[in-house]
Amino acid sequence: MKKPHLKAPRRMQDMRIRHMAAYEHPLFIERGASYDAEMIIAFVSKFAQLHPTVVGQLPYNDLKKYYKHCVGLFEGFQLGAPSPEITINGTEYELINLKQPPTSWVVDCDNSDFEKDPVLLACRCYIPKGTKYGEVDEHGVLKYPASDRHEIFGEHFPLQQYLNLQGFFLQQYTRYARRYTAIISLKRKAAKFKRKMRGWMQSIWSLKKVA
Repeated sequence: MKKPHLKAPRRMQDMRIRHMAAYEHPLFIERGASYDAEMIIAFVSKFAQLHPTVVGQLPYNDLKKYYKHCVGLFEGFQLGAPSPEITINGTEYELINLKQPPTSWVVDCDNSDFEKDPVLLACRCYIPKGTKYGEVDEHGVLKYPASDRHEIFGEHFPLQQYLNLQGFFLQQYTRYARRYTAIISLKRKAAKFKRKMRGWMQSIWSLKKVA
């Protein structure tokens, strides 16, 4: 059987949203600094998108080296402001005004499960440049639905840009929860979203001490 080749981004700028699944794995959050084999297999399988049984056939030292490299990609990372514009595969997208978004956007976010589908957050916040969120045609059909860019964002949206967006979005989303106190689900969702983000980011910071 041919030995699988593990590919890894050289820099954090090369990471994509799909890589975040590895850092959200329960075993990573629970035992991220332990370097135990079970946790490393789970992490690498998510990061490299390989089946755990395939990853388990590789030498432990190779997996540990790969794992430490992936964790080390966060060295020096600090959250910043989300980019107002981003180009993906030649198409320009712009960030909506998160401080004064259209009401339809708030409703769409309340009906979205960003934990289950993190790519959807990027799709909700970045729209084709020169368009308006929720814009419809003469028949009342949505012209630029999130589904149109979901696949390309999932494959190519930079993780660093996503984390900056996530942090800023969280601040704004919490404000909406306070403002629309009648929407109880919005408040609960914002709190849950915040706990999850804090959990896996803390695991990364602790790992940097032992890497």
